[in-house]
Amino acid sequence: MAEAEAGARAAREAVAVHRPKAADHWTNRRYGKLTDAELERRIFTTRFTARETSSINDPAVARRAHQQLRALQDEHRIRNEQLKESQRAAETAERGGRSAYGKNPAAGANTQRAWGHETIAARARAEERLRTLTPRPTTPVQASDRLPEWLAPAGAAASPYLPRPWKEELSARREVLAARFDERGHLLAATPPEWAQELGPVPARPDAAQQWRDTAASIELFRARYNVPETEDTPVPERFRNDEIGQQLHAQAVTVSKRSHALPEHATDQDLTLDALAAVERSKDTHAPESPAQRATDGDRQANAQEPTAITPAQTEKPRLRSRLEKITAERNAARLAAQQEAQPQTEGTAAQKEAAKQQAERTAAQARQKQHDQGREL
Repeated sequence: MAEAEAGARAAREAVAVHRPKAADHWTNRRYGKLTDAELERRIFTTRFTARETSSINDPAVARRAHQQLRALQDEHRIRNEQLKESQRAAETAERGGRSAYGKNPAAGANTQRAWGHETIAARARAEERLRTLTPRPTTPVQASDRLPEWLAPAGAAASPYLPRPWKEELSARREVLAARFDERGHLLAATPPEWAQELGPVPARPDAAQQWRDTAASIELFRARYNVPETEDTPVPERFRNDEIGQQLHAQAVTVSKRSHALPEHATDQDLTLDALAAVERSKDTHAPESPAQRATDGDRQANAQEPTAITPAQTEKPRLRSRLEKITAERNAARLAAQQEAQPQTEGTAAQKEAAKQQAERTAAQARQKQHDQGREL
């Protein structure tokens, strides 16, 4: 009897173990055999795979990735929302102790490591996409004029994304700036202010003189931008040298000053004034062409009884240069006349001395001949 009961109990246990499982049992679910850590890792990787460019551009691959992601999310929802705590513990025990975070200390570390790897890979893919979409950096544009880059950037007009009318407008205005920049350099060389004295005298050599004028014009524009008063006799005050532009201009001023003092020959005031007048004459008719926006603005001003404004201010006369040139010319003429007057008495005295010496020689020769004649008579 006891043996029969033991056999029946063993049969019931065997039937309980090997009987068909329910439809919602973890062995019948698609991803039921995955541990909790593996399930979350698969969800994480599948989500990033569905967002890749290859998946987006291939509908079949994208469809399979989304189907797999939905199945994994369904498994995660079943474990965390639908199963009771006792049933979930039973499934975890049947799958093995490694499926539970609390039973396996390495599961959390493995999950964090997997997330870190996927995060790095995702950032690398994002960087590749950004580099693909971002335009390549262009080479620095070398402008044909001598305008400083901080004053008139040359790269804006050379951009392929800039419309052609804007390029033409910027080029026209750049020509005006270049002409006025050259004019200011000559004017500063002819009539230097107090701060320009620190740059030294203007050299006579053409390349050194051009460097002097460009540096002086750049410093003047920098001082005008930051409203440096005229009483400040330092070209670039010390408080502006922390800025990149101020530091660069200060270095240029020091270089120009050393070079101008080292060169033996310097330009005269008359030559500087003549060059300044020639520069003013060259740039007096330099104006930017009238644009459609300017014509519309002038039309509105006329309709409202207002005076139209020019794109660039009219060139003003330079009477100081004229008077300076006249003064230098008058001084030169007076000095030349005084030198001639000083040299004229000396010339007249030399001629008189020559005439007296000639007459004295003639008298001495006549006396010698007379003496020889007298001696011959005595003999």
